[in-house]
Amino acid sequence: MNRLMTIFRAVAALVVAAVVAVLVFTVLGSLLMAAGIVIAVMVVGGGLYLLVFGPKANVRRSGRYEVIDLTATDITPPRNRREP
Repeated sequence: MNRLMTIFRAVAALVVAAVVAVLVFTVLGSLLMAAGIVIAVMVVGGGLYLLVFGPKANVRRSGRYEVIDLTATDITPPRNRREP
């Protein structure tokens, strides 16, 4: 009888450990999913913000002139001048 109770205690401990492990992994998985969703929303929101409002122009003064850096590259080819 004593041996049977020892076996039942061991089985009960294993069942409790399994239930606790499932609960811990479920909670951690839920937190990881929530963090992933928050990060994805922030990345998409930041991208949309940049698309709508664009990057901010950096204005700095060097001497008497204002230099505005829009970080854009002009790729327009030069026009040919007309001969008079």
